[in-house]
Amino acid sequence: MHCMEKHEESRTNLIMAGLIRWALVLLALLLPFPGKTPVPFIWLAGLAWLAELLISVSTQRGRKSFRERWQYNGKWYVVASFFVLICFYLIGLLWTDNAQAARFELEKKSMLLLFPLLVFTTAPGVFNKTLLRNLLYAFMAGLLIVTVYDLVIAWGNYQTTGHRAMLYYSRLAGNHHPAYLSLYILFALAGIGWLLTGGIPRPKKWQIATLTTLALWLLLFVFLLSARSGFISLIVLVMMFLGRLLFTWPRRRWLPVVAVLCLLMVVMFKVFSAPLAGRLSALNHLWMSEEEYTQMENPSGVVIRMVSWRLALEQIRETPLTGTGTGDYTDDTRSRIAEKGLEEMFNGFKNAHNQYLQTAVVLGIPGLIALLLWLFVPLRLKHITQTPWLYHAFVALVALNLFTESMLEAQAGVLFIVFFHTLLYRLSITTQERNHIV
Repeated sequence: MHCMEKHEESRTNLIMAGLIRWALVLLALLLPFPGKTPVPFIWLAGLAWLAELLISVSTQRGRKSFRERWQYNGKWYVVASFFVLICFYLIGLLWTDNAQAARFELEKKSMLLLFPLLVFTTAPGVFNKTLLRNLLYAFMAGLLIVTVYDLVIAWGNYQTTGHRAMLYYSRLAGNHHPAYLSLYILFALAGIGWLLTGGIPRPKKWQIATLTTLALWLLLFVFLLSARSGFISLIVLVMMFLGRLLFTWPRRRWLPVVAVLCLLMVVMFKVFSAPLAGRLSALNHLWMSEEEYTQMENPSGVVIRMVSWRLALEQIRETPLTGTGTGDYTDDTRSRIAEKGLEEMFNGFKNAHNQYLQTAVVLGIPGLIALLLWLFVPLRLKHITQTPWLYHAFVALVALNLFTESMLEAQAGVLFIVFFHTLLYRLSITTQERNHIV
């Protein structure tokens, strides 16, 4: 009788573990979609987690296993680093005047708390290399759907208007911000690189051909989007990938790959030299004075970013320890924009266009330190043993893009970053298999 109960419990745990895996895969599929499309699947993943948790703790053995789950997540301070940033946003409520804005801010940041809590209290058996591959496949499939749809719409607009600009940058990105979509694509390229160089054991020819074709399509889209941060991140990603080949593959295998990759990059830069030059020429504005900025009639995105950064640095100097508070950033920034007569330049309110500065303005220098801890502490090499290159590539891409965009101020940025930041860590650490935990 006891053996039958144990077998039934094990089967139930397997079913719940599978449900959680597929809920996460479905969520990965919809991450590239715009707006609130992924939200229902966040609830689905949460309900699957809750059901597994309730079933697990309903037995004495399950309650014991639940208490042991945290030890599978690495050192306590590494796990704590995933929660430190949201804790600072909660502390920032103490000196916030605008309660409504603070509530909205915490709503956007809620995944910083909820998703790591879900992942770190889920049965360890849910996480394996197969799940990581499925997550990447699903994310790439969703990204392929989005990019094909965007290009079809952009091509239709080009046929109607005759303007080639319809095929580039924000007009191509549709409902996405070009920098966000570029980041998604670059991470997908990193995933393809990982799959082809060890992520898939002995990949078949059709797998190599499919992933290579997808990589070429996504690379083309990066150049069509023409986001400055995307170009810089692409160069960094290529250098990281070449480094991976040099240190892990024999020379006879990596030399042809390096030659083809370098040739492909040269061709891409040559073909898209005109739009690329137009996008990069605006970088000359980085060294303009504040007076020159304010006198410009049609400021570029670089100019708006530079003025936003200067405003942010001014705010940080005034409240370096506490910041404006979790809900007061918008009010404080709007008043400064009005005082300086920058309403027309900004065409309404703009964030800091730099997550590091944005966090320092809202939470002070301690909050900036919390952001850095949240992003980099999990990379400790003693804990990352299975997929270090992919995780490092992800963090490098995110860290670079946080310099030019306040990505944690939008749902699209928060959900993507928290999802993969947490799961890549959890899927990368060594898990000790135990018979009583599925």
